[in-house]
Amino acid sequence: MAHTKGRRTFLLRSGLWVTAGLVTAGTGLGLAQAQSRNPWITLYEGNNASQTPIVSYYGSHNGRVWPNDEARSAVLWFCRKGTIVTLYDSPRSDEERRRKDDWCKIEVIEDVSTEVVTVPTFEATREYANDKVKVEYYPKNGLDGKVSYARIILP
Repeated sequence: MAHTKGRRTFLLRSGLWVTAGLVTAGTGLGLAQAQSRNPWITLYEGNNASQTPIVSYYGSHNGRVWPNDEARSAVLWFCRKGTIVTLYDSPRSDEERRRKDDWCKIEVIEDVSTEVVTVPTFEATREYANDKVKVEYYPKNGLDGKVSYARIILP
């Protein structure tokens, strides 16, 4: 069963991509999105963008991550300066409560319009892609594999 809202896309366990009612097989949707050079963020089940891509966001988002408690890494495609992705362990609806558990902030400092940037883990504070993307991790008891809420702000 797929859950769609806005421009989110989900990979079903059967290998089909579902976007707002449109179903495509394999990676064709990803290829079409890459060719359009619109920004998008994909969360992966394994570290280093390995295993199954579990959800992709093609626009701003503020809400629960589905499937819950599976994301361990991310890939940013064609993101512009000012893009901020904040991922939380807590599914709470208010910011103050979410920040009492693990969370991380991924900020695009310079345009990555011609690059794909992999964030291999949410549990490290460091910079990627020649300092174009900065990740800040705020630990409590681990975030990888426990992401429940995402806030994505596009410039």
